[in-house]
Amino acid sequence: QKREMEGKVEEYKEQDGVGGVGVGIGMGVVTVMLLPEEILIQILSYLKESELCCCSLTCSHLYKLTQDSFLWFSLYLGLVRKHRSRRKTVNTKGLYSILYSENQKSKLTEHWKDQLKTEKIYREHDRAWNFQTVYQSPWSNPSFWRCQADERILITGDDVGEVRLWRRNGKFVPNYKDSFQIRKSAFGSAAAVLTLHFVQNLVSFGTWDHKSSVIDLNTEKEVLSLDQYHESSIWSIQMTDDLSTLFTGSNSIIKMFDLRSGKLISNLKGHLHGIGVIKYQSQHLVSGSADMSILIWDVRMLKIQNTLCGHCDSVRDLKIDKDKNLIISGSWDSTIKMWNWDEKECFRTIEAHEDYVLSIDNDDCKIVSGGVDGEVILWDLESGECIRSIMGGSSAIRCVYLEERGVLAFTKNGTIKCASPFSLDDDK
Repeated sequence: QKREMEGKVEEYKEQDGVGGVGVGIGMGVVTVMLLPEEILIQILSYLKESELCCCSLTCSHLYKLTQDSFLWFSLYLGLVRKHRSRRKTVNTKGLYSILYSENQKSKLTEHWKDQLKTEKIYREHDRAWNFQTVYQSPWSNPSFWRCQADERILITGDDVGEVRLWRRNGKFVPNYKDSFQIRKSAFGSAAAVLTLHFVQNLVSFGTWDHKSSVIDLNTEKEVLSLDQYHESSIWSIQMTDDLSTLFTGSNSIIKMFDLRSGKLISNLKGHLHGIGVIKYQSQHLVSGSADMSILIWDVRMLKIQNTLCGHCDSVRDLKIDKDKNLIISGSWDSTIKMWNWDEKECFRTIEAHEDYVLSIDNDDCKIVSGGVDGEVILWDLESGECIRSIMGGSSAIRCVYLEERGVLAFTKNGTIKCASPFSLDDDK
């Protein structure tokens, strides 16, 4: 075996005019070039970019291996993890000095540059994001509490008791001129709108002074009032997709109503303290409370199916996907937790903010969070890694909305801000 290895070393010497990079092991000499390519690439991934480039000049074999995309992607992710705790835009100056240098070393990265441009993580981490404040409330002490949006409309609830509809018409940036008040009120005479939910043409909302109503967007008139059923502030409200049932969260009780008749169907009791958020999907209701627990309810049986415990403070927002067996929760303990729906366990905890997490949203690959610290942060859904902090400020972020074109953030000081990796002027 030793003679066979030495023979191969001589072949490399004749081919490249250099000796192999060797490691002495006992009586034999094993050269790096004799290792399988998969192992070689794994070893090379531990090098810095400058060391990797120097290694590529050693021989033609290593030059070929250093063009592997895995190496450069590992370098990139390493820089991301290094800056994760700071939650700031990743500084890739060191990597770019290699990727875009004009010396001879840049030739080995041409293949990687093409792949890097197609990677979603490249767009999320390093593309310059555009920021814009699109609305500032005229009131002296304003605050947005909740929002919901789709391609057609955006609906917001605020401290002055207004529910406002913003017509989007497919645009990302909402325009105040394309908005109108669904619920009109004079400043100082109405309690804050703490929660809202719209399905099809109906909007339901709950207020600080324990009022709850449903409004038809087509006629702009109230079709249902549930004020008499509540004795405290309504922090969350949900309607089923078929508009047959409505749920409200107030105190420690979830009230279930027939949406057509307005009759109370049941009181769902299970939480010990005030309910902060409820979400409905596929005959299941998921609720988060100030008692730090998350309950999964079977709506048909009107009973608790599962209990999720792990947060150290009030649960303030939830995102659920029964098909993907996933529950995402945001809490005042400054963390975001990801739960397996069926196995009733938390499989990932993200130390998200310096203070309370107030709002979260997600799509198929990202999570966005907003907190009392005024930051809006993007997280990778698969790994839980911080992608970037896309927005910072002194005012708490009460609500966030995520879509492919960017993020909308609604603040305590009454502003709507948007951030996007694309041009906000073109709004494409």
